[in-house]
Parts: sequence; structure tokens; C-alpha cells
Amino acid sequence: MSTTEPGLREHTSLRTLLRVVGVVLLLAPATWCLRAGFLGVGLRYVAGETTPVIKDSGSYLTNGEGILGVGRTVDDRSGEAAETGPFCTRCGTRSDAAAGFCDHCGHALAG
Repeated sequence: MSTTEPGLREHTSLRTLLRVVGVVLLLAPATWCLRAGFLGVGLRYVAGETTPVIKDSGSYLTNGEGILGVGRTVDDRSGEAAETGPFCTRCGTRSDAAAGFCDHCGHALAG
């Protein structure tokens, strides 16, 4: 009685192909997930590094007027007097000179 193992010898090339394709199919989603994760980190880093430069460049190139509001340093209240009152010790907001309480948090101001 001879026992032959059907499919073992005839399908060696097919098994090899499926082994390679199977590994590729398993690793591809994993690498895509890793790339997506690192892409978010990279984009946050680039945004944090380039945004201040863009803001400063817009301010410099437009003499403080800014480009679509980015880099604007000119005060719109050119005719009004600037606030000259004390700073709040609790929240740091500057109030009017005659104010007895903070405009932002209501804390009593010194003086």
C-alpha cells in the first residue's frame, strides 16, 4: 500500500506564494497604522515650529497689519487711551485706573 500525500508536492509553489502574500497582507495594515500615528505627531511638531515664524513674518512684511489677520500687531484703538490701571493679583488682567475691582474676576484691586 503506497501512501502519497496529495497536494504536498504539487502545491509547493502555491504555498510559498501564499506565505509571502499573507505576510504582506498582515504587515501592510500595521505599517499604515504606524504611519498614521507618526504623521499626526509630525504634523503637530511642524505646526508648532512654523506657526510662530509665519506670524512674525506676516507682521514684519505688512508693517503690523497682518495677512488675513495673521501677524496683526497694530492696535485698533489708536484714538483711545490705553488701560493704565493695576493688574489683578489673582487673574493678571489689567483694569482701568479708577477701578476698585477686577473687570475679569471681581477680585479687589490693591490701592
